[in-house]
Amino acid sequence: KTKSVWVNQNQVKLLPEGTQPNNIVAGNISLETIPNSTLIRLPLEGKIPFQIEPDVEGKFIDISFFGAFSNTDWITNGVGAKVKQIRWFQDDEETYRLRLFTVPNGWWGYDARYEGNQFVFELKSPPPISAAGSQLAGLTIAVDPGHSADTGAIGPTGYAEKDANLALALNLKEKLLAKGVKVIMTRSGNENVALNERPLIAQQSKADILISIHNNALGYGQNPLIKRGFGVYYYTPMSLPLAKEIHTAYTETFGVGKEFNLKDDGLYYANLALTRAPQMPSVLIESAYMIVPEEEAYLKREGFRSACANAIITGIERYVQTMRPKTP
Repeated sequence: KTKSVWVNQNQVKLLPEGTQPNNIVAGNISLETIPNSTLIRLPLEGKIPFQIEPDVEGKFIDISFFGAFSNTDWITNGVGAKVKQIRWFQDDEETYRLRLFTVPNGWWGYDARYEGNQFVFELKSPPPISAAGSQLAGLTIAVDPGHSADTGAIGPTGYAEKDANLALALNLKEKLLAKGVKVIMTRSGNENVALNERPLIAQQSKADILISIHNNALGYGQNPLIKRGFGVYYYTPMSLPLAKEIHTAYTETFGVGKEFNLKDDGLYYANLALTRAPQMPSVLIESAYMIVPEEEAYLKREGFRSACANAIITGIERYVQTMRPKTP
């Protein structure tokens, strides 16, 4: 009764007329710590809709269940490595809410699922780093070269974005491998990989970070003398710190007086398929505008691709430095 939502009609099924609203009991909560994850389990009498709202500073996560009321008498092991406390609230007669008080910079993704009628929330932590190792050693990073069957943007000389993306992604892959990273490529050639499959590849490979490589274009009527250069895109709150570090590294690498003069096109919140996945920090990077002749020429040069890859790695290293605990 307290919520109104817009939903695609193809994603819902009307229940028979007269069906009563959910009135589900929420039971006792338990917490379990496993390597690089904290599991919170909540038994329910049935599957009901839920909404997850992480705090932008990483201090807490709210999980609201619609059509539920509390019978929560116990919270077992309510403190974990990255969870400082769990509290529950009955916000109204049909909304039951959990608040997980979390350690800032102690987690960088989450997964939510039902196992039977038990709701399971998995809070994912950065794997520790050896004090003697590099910042990135031991991580798994998914690299997504955008487009393939669809060519993406086309440059003035006919250079296809799918080819520019792949060339830059392969350069990035080699540099990451040299840092001790396990690299997952969503494509390594011209194979057709559907858009919705790309984040799934990263999730199924248990990637720690997802980087999607693109290059930009403009619609008709927009001015390429104004709108050009590099841009970085994020969606989830836990992806913003990574996006900021990569964007900063690009601003340090490119610009007036640098070998490659690129304008800063901005840091964007963007509801994109490759940035939506909450299981890991995910960022989409537009390194240049394919339709600007000078920038298309840059993309054909190995030196430019290498500079982009170095900037991406610098951003990841700065982000990871604040996130990964050190072990002796």
